[in-house]
Amino acid sequence: MSEQQQEQGEQQVVVVGADGQPMGSVTMGRDGTV
Repeated sequence: MSEQQQEQGEQQVVVVGADGQPMGSVTMGRDGTV
């Protein structure tokens, strides 16, 4: 269970656009970075 959670967090990468801001449905609460 712990492994699956870790993998999910790694898979959720922040997709930055031309502005350099995260766009899309990004839910990174574990890292603390939006």
